[in-house]
Amino acid sequence: MDALYSRPCTLPEFPFKVVAFDTETTLFTPPRLDARGKTRLSPFEHPYLVLGSFAYDGKVEVFHREECLEKLRSLLEGGYHIVCHNLSFDAFVVDRADRGCGDLLIDAVAQNLVTDTKHLEQLLFIARGSASVDDKVLKSYRLAELAERRAGMTLDKESGIRTDFGRYRLPDIPIPRAYLEYAAQDAEATFRVFHSQFLEAQIRAILPVGNRYPVFSDASDRFGILTSRIQCQAALAFAWLEGFPLRVDLPALEALRSRYVGESKVLQDALVKFGFARRDKNGKFSMANKVLREKLAIYAAEHGITPTYSDTAGVLSLAYDDWRAHIPAGDPARLANPLELTSFEEQLQAWLRFTRLRKLTSTYLDVYGTGPDHYASYWVLGARTGRTSCSRPNLQQIPKKGKDGKMFRKLYIPSPGRVFIEADFAAAELVALAEVYFHMFGGSALGDRINAGRDPHTELARKLAGEAWDTMTTGEDGEQKRARQAAKAANFGLPGGMGAERFRQRYRELKLSISEARLFRKEVLAADPELRRYLTEYGSEEALLRTAARNLMLPFEKLISALEAWRYEAKGEVHWGLAAARLRKWSYGDDEYEVPAPEGFNRKWDLFRSPSVTLTGRVRGRCTYTQAHNLPFQGLVADACKIATWHLFLAHREDPTWFAPVAMVHDSLLIEVDEDRVADGRALLERCMLAGMSETCPNIKARADVNVLGKTWAGPEKEPAHALTPAAG
Repeated sequence: MDALYSRPCTLPEFPFKVVAFDTETTLFTPPRLDARGKTRLSPFEHPYLVLGSFAYDGKVEVFHREECLEKLRSLLEGGYHIVCHNLSFDAFVVDRADRGCGDLLIDAVAQNLVTDTKHLEQLLFIARGSASVDDKVLKSYRLAELAERRAGMTLDKESGIRTDFGRYRLPDIPIPRAYLEYAAQDAEATFRVFHSQFLEAQIRAILPVGNRYPVFSDASDRFGILTSRIQCQAALAFAWLEGFPLRVDLPALEALRSRYVGESKVLQDALVKFGFARRDKNGKFSMANKVLREKLAIYAAEHGITPTYSDTAGVLSLAYDDWRAHIPAGDPARLANPLELTSFEEQLQAWLRFTRLRKLTSTYLDVYGTGPDHYASYWVLGARTGRTSCSRPNLQQIPKKGKDGKMFRKLYIPSPGRVFIEADFAAAELVALAEVYFHMFGGSALGDRINAGRDPHTELARKLAGEAWDTMTTGEDGEQKRARQAAKAANFGLPGGMGAERFRQRYRELKLSISEARLFRKEVLAADPELRRYLTEYGSEEALLRTAARNLMLPFEKLISALEAWRYEAKGEVHWGLAAARLRKWSYGDDEYEVPAPEGFNRKWDLFRSPSVTLTGRVRGRCTYTQAHNLPFQGLVADACKIATWHLFLAHREDPTWFAPVAMVHDSLLIEVDEDRVADGRALLERCMLAGMSETCPNIKARADVNVLGKTWAGPEKEPAHALTPAAG
């Protein structure tokens, strides 16, 4: 095969065969958005492959379409490690051009022979604990930015060349050298960027100093360095998923909108009557936010609530999500006639309901009402825990629980002749936590209970109740059920290091005072030795002090001297308890002892930050106490969900005729299947879900709950629990 362009290039060396690959394509048409840019109404269609460039073995080459595919095929078959920047784009461009070559590239991803520099950069930022990474959204760097920062190369992305390759689709049209050099530079930059990333990743993947969490011994081989293989799999699976819509029943949506508008009008009149809102001389409605904040501040003080304040303006938040846990939902029958409400709390309930309706209408009805089909965008690393995120529209935030959630889910429908099937993991975080316990402690009592099919929530409730369990009432409203609910809250809330106050607010339905929450947390830790051991804050006091010295960038001896905590300095003996106590006091603002700190150092939040890691090998640097304890099991579930979606993607490539994906919502998958293939759909989803958990949690038996929902996402109506069987004739 003849290259259109070839030049020697001194490339850095790797301990294995590496080739950087990049594509140049025709200009693609952006997906159609609604008028506000809140949702995609058409899928992204991958453009036509024109050129492919390769950097490897001391040279850079550029080939036209057919020769490019032939070259890529030979390199894949030759065992080269392929490196791309934005793998999901290049892979599907190749797949569109040649399905067989696409299959080879996808198979290479499965064998951990492909790396995406875009996602590897994000993994390195997470491992570094970089302050430039937002808590919720990780920046996605363009190749030009990485080339300049990591390789000192300046790529020309401003000229018209980047968008002008379409004119050279035909192989007999001469291509100017500037275009060929442009393509070659992209491949060379990708190679050099990867070399820089690889060297850093080798360091970051080593269990960092201060880490106390286990990692599979073969994590890099199985999941890629820092889980790069999992992210490549997810990138392809989500790019595939983005090509399928979530469909909306527009007449049903408009009917719900009309219902909400009517309810909102009645609530507006009530809020004006309460003094929470006003109308101008033209009848225009507006909230009296200053008055409302004053009333909410009084309510918070009377009920021992710590309200949320805006980060920017510093005023009391009026957001629904910040108050729904503090203000009881109220009696629907009473709220149906809000003008008759007299108690202050009921009036606040009316305000909260109005806020809820306004949020639901603007966030969902106004967005999903713009068209019948909606194509979401998925972000592989949407958070530092490794979880995904979703946007335009955010399918992962559609309400599910309660009356409103049920009505909303009824709006989403499958294609004609198909039904929805949904699967999610059963107690996924407990399964992952038990797997972490298994490797930390050499076994897990929690894991044994799960493997034996026993309910861990009931088991904990029994332990907490002791002999009183057998005398507790049963049934829907019985004491045993309430005790189990409390144990369930503990099992899901406490392993991440949640304190008593946060636990009380998060699980408000338990109706615990702060003293009761503290006592309950203490009792749970006493009843669960594994959890108590897992939450041991930093191990020994020596480990705590060495972590602090490292974060302060001080020699350990200098920190002990600043704290005046030597027992026998000449012998290097430290009074550990005294040093730790004085350091904790300093972290909360006590300046009796002058501890040198770097500029901008936040002693309350930065002092005891430490690294954490998943069993699969993804490192997160500079974690707070709760972040460090959450990552090992939450991150493991995130990896399992990505692997499950990958298996669904592979199944669809084998046979795309009878099912299609619809959505991935954190730890659940929604598909639509032909009505005569429901049993096959159930089996497929269960197989994919369990494949994800078995790879990440091999010692604990995971379970997937698979439900046939039918003709709406809400599923079939359930009979009331009190329904009676009609008497015979």
